[in-house]
Amino acid sequence: FGQDGRIATKVYQWAGTYYYFDPSTYLRVDNNYVQSQWGDWYMFGNDGRIVSGLYNWMGSTYYFDPTTYLKAEHDFTLGHANYFVDPSGIITGVNLNAPYINQYQVGDMACEATSLLEALHGKGYAQNYDIQSFIKTMPISKNGNPNEGFGGGYQNVTPGTFQSIYPAPLAKWGSDFGKVQNISGSTPAQIRQQLINGNPVVVYVTMHWAAPQYGRYWWGTGVNNSHVMTVDGYRSGQYHVEDPAGGSYWVSAQNFENAYNIKRFAVAVY
Repeated sequence: FGQDGRIATKVYQWAGTYYYFDPSTYLRVDNNYVQSQWGDWYMFGNDGRIVSGLYNWMGSTYYFDPTTYLKAEHDFTLGHANYFVDPSGIITGVNLNAPYINQYQVGDMACEATSLLEALHGKGYAQNYDIQSFIKTMPISKNGNPNEGFGGGYQNVTPGTFQSIYPAPLAKWGSDFGKVQNISGSTPAQIRQQLINGNPVVVYVTMHWAAPQYGRYWWGTGVNNSHVMTVDGYRSGQYHVEDPAGGSYWVSAQNFENAYNIKRFAVAVY
């Protein structure tokens, strides 16, 4: 307050906590977001305290700098992730920089296990495991049903065998090492939101982004040219992937979404 008893400034610190007082009412603001007459944006909790981090507002995501409590209006780095921001402060993309791991260290058909380990390592889980030790813990389906575990062997291609493990058992396996969830059915927009929230996603697409080639098996229909990788970023019409068979690269949104939408199989690591 000023000497006349009026609130003199908009942001106050009290006992190590910051609060905002509306200059028009002189009352503490308890709403989630406030834009002052000077154009500054602040983020508040329900008790009126200024907090920081990533927040959604009217369908867009913003970041509030914990050192200034102001909305970021330029690209920034948060941990290992790079966030892309437009001039209005909206986050338009991110690269979580999950690590790339080459699946061929252990086998021709090891993309699911390798992608899962990429995502786990990206969140700091399973640090004591490399792909050689990690794949030995993978659940195997004795009858070749990918809904129960990995079908067949992962070292070499076996004609007539569907060599894969589907999202439900993959997520269950991953949960032994970290917080992992089967989010199959997610739209591309929901995948992008996972990325903004800092969560790499293991996705089922096709090898070289090709059209699907289907095969009939006793347990159902499989995509014979299915391929699995970790998506860890997106920006302006592109997605960034850690492809265990092809490297770390950006791919067009059209190619990525066409391949992903075939099954919409996805597993997120939180």
